[in-house]
Amino acid sequence: MNASPLKMIPGGRIAGPILRRPRAFTLVELLVVVSIIALLISILLPSLKKARDQAKQVKCLANLSGLAKGHTAYGAEWNGWFLGSPATTGQQLFPRGVTTPPAATDVRLPGDVVQIWDWAGPIAALSTSLHWNRAERWRTTLITGAFECPTNQYIAGTYDSPTPPDGEYDGFGPQRMVSYNTMRAMMTRSGTAPAGTSPDTQPEIYFQYFHPQVGGSETLPASYEPRLDRVGNPSEKIFLADGSRYTDVGRGIVDYDYDWKGGAGGAFSSNAPTAPDGYLASYVRSSQHPQLAPYAYRHPNGPKLGLMTVYFDGHGEWMSEAQSRWPDPWWPKGTVIPIATEMNYDTRLLCTPYHTGTNYIVRR
Repeated sequence: MNASPLKMIPGGRIAGPILRRPRAFTLVELLVVVSIIALLISILLPSLKKARDQAKQVKCLANLSGLAKGHTAYGAEWNGWFLGSPATTGQQLFPRGVTTPPAATDVRLPGDVVQIWDWAGPIAALSTSLHWNRAERWRTTLITGAFECPTNQYIAGTYDSPTPPDGEYDGFGPQRMVSYNTMRAMMTRSGTAPAGTSPDTQPEIYFQYFHPQVGGSETLPASYEPRLDRVGNPSEKIFLADGSRYTDVGRGIVDYDYDWKGGAGGAFSSNAPTAPDGYLASYVRSSQHPQLAPYAYRHPNGPKLGLMTVYFDGHGEWMSEAQSRWPDPWWPKGTVIPIATEMNYDTRLLCTPYHTGTNYIVRR
């Protein structure tokens, strides 16, 4: 190896190797490097976001599949009846032998459910002991873990400001929005509550029927009850889907009904994206109200918005906003739906070629 060059300097001394100061980057070179980094970020970010969205969809679908298994276990034990219905598990909260029903804010109520439409409590009770305070178990159990969609970051407040009864701490307040909704019509009996019944005097009878609690002019099959053998093909009927009850479409505000009776399906059951419902974000067209779409259509697939769903047979799938407008998956087979009054605009466009007179009959 050749020795480093030496240099004789005045005085007879020998200098060591000459050290040169490294040349600094020029401004142009720095700008080029920054531009390359920015370009790489712009290329990679969409891919990273897509991967993140897909991971959330996988997690959401796993949640729904697990919840469907819990529902299947309940149905196997109870001859095919659905949980989450005021005619089944919701019966736990109906007052017995009293003339005045409990107040909306009461927390010392029996059973596993927090509301007569609550499908989550009975599933949670299969594997854990639930808190005695229904507000506490709503906030800490029924909207967390497997019950929480990973893209649901929305906080819902109560639709009014309840005052705790007699100074007792009740716990109803701002909390995570309920992630998944059942289809309200699937959870009721056909027909109208008998004359003289009311939500105040005989709620155990009043709330079981499709009318007048659900409202509208749809007609369920005459023999319909919330049982697996009455809905139609279980592989074609949705049990749970991404939802957002009580979204103020005018202001984009989410709240929830904490009353144990739960008006028009409460916080856990909805009218799905096919029928007019001013408090369900998935009813609103995203093209008209893009700020509301993420409340319900939380799982995009490329440029398309979509929902995650699970069916009564236990299989789950992604459904685009356009696909969700088709009514058959959301209603029992044989339901008669007036096209002009009980369908949103997109659903009318899809169903008009198949209607009978002024009505559409759910075919499958």
